[in-house]
Amino acid sequence: MSWCVFCICFFGALHNLFATELTSSIVEIVSTIYHYDPGSPWETPKAIQRKCTGTFLQNGKILTSYGAVQNAAYIDVHVPGSARLFSAKMHAFSPYFRLALLEVKDQDFFSFVVPACFAKSLSSLPHSGSIYSYNPHHPRLHVAEVQCFSSDLLDPKEQALEYSGAIVQVPAGVFSAGSPVFRGKELIGMADQFVGYMLSPNYAEFISAAKIQDFLQCPIRKTLRLSYQNLDNASLRSYYGLPEGNTGILITAGSHNAFEAGDILLSIDGYPVENDGSIVYEKSKLGHEQFIALHITKDSVTCEVLRNQVVKKTKVSLDAFAIKSRKKPAYYIYAGLVFEPPSSYAQEEDSVILTQILPDRVNAGYDYLEGVAIQSINDIAIFSLKDVARSIEQHGGSYHKIQTVEGEIIILDRFLSDASHPVILEKYGIDFHQSSVL
Repeated sequence: MSWCVFCICFFGALHNLFATELTSSIVEIVSTIYHYDPGSPWETPKAIQRKCTGTFLQNGKILTSYGAVQNAAYIDVHVPGSARLFSAKMHAFSPYFRLALLEVKDQDFFSFVVPACFAKSLSSLPHSGSIYSYNPHHPRLHVAEVQCFSSDLLDPKEQALEYSGAIVQVPAGVFSAGSPVFRGKELIGMADQFVGYMLSPNYAEFISAAKIQDFLQCPIRKTLRLSYQNLDNASLRSYYGLPEGNTGILITAGSHNAFEAGDILLSIDGYPVENDGSIVYEKSKLGHEQFIALHITKDSVTCEVLRNQVVKKTKVSLDAFAIKSRKKPAYYIYAGLVFEPPSSYAQEEDSVILTQILPDRVNAGYDYLEGVAIQSINDIAIFSLKDVARSIEQHGGSYHKIQTVEGEIIILDRFLSDASHPVILEKYGIDFHQSSVL
């Protein structure tokens, strides 16, 4: 009897040891993102937290979902057995693989974690495993059995989310952003509900261990900055001199400086570019960014372009993917009139929109003009918010005259407007009448 008790205790302790080692490789990630409301650009940005799961790897980094941590102002990591939050930074990422690696500098962190081990081989789909995830609403690690299968078995509505090929069905109440999937003690993949940067409630994309290892070999992929128009229209192709039977895309402003607006990009590294911008690679139709992320391991590509009806080959250097953080919104307010660029996050301005009118007697009767583009203020042409500020603040006449591009006129009594301006700001809780980016 004592021998049976010993065996039960021994194997129970051994099981708990394996479980502890496994869960010690799984961490909770909290990313904080600041969100500016375009409708109220003067407001203090709201801090939004995203919670997801990460896996500590043998390279000393944490693997997680790119969609869950992109644009994060800062990232914290919590590990089992510790009451601390450890600060982390993005080390590498790939929008193509939808994966990110986080790095923790604090050496104390490494005393709490054990690296996960990848599976050496996988059977073909379907196969089963255990998904480990931290739910945003529950602090404890959630474990559930899941089945991995081909996304071809989904109905057409779910297939529209563009899964890469394999998925896991997400159990009710489980949020699986960056959640590792284990078979026994071996890591066989990661489940991610941020599919195509959309959140799927029923399924998670299954990113296999093989794909993860491909990502780890070259995590920061290159990209070719292109702004283009499709050439699906026959008349458009004819106008730009694209020979019959050839395909390509029309380059527009904002592309890599190796190109000129009006160029037609015919091929990249010998692979023809289709009229919709796609490239056929290994029997798969890929977008040009996917093609470069998958195919290109060097720092440049050879592009074939049609320029002024002459075919030219040019070597184009590639850029690394960069995290694009949103700029602070730009605005200018006067007498309740809120002026903004066409986009609150526009990099460059060439026009100004009267986005809204904060009601007051001084601007009464003009509310129907919200959303119009401004042509001039006090007979000064308006191309930027700086023009708006200058035309109002330097004006000495009795009235401000604001004209829209459609010809509508707004007349404001300057003396009444100057007096009402601080009252309106206080009424709507606005601390500053203009953004700091002006």
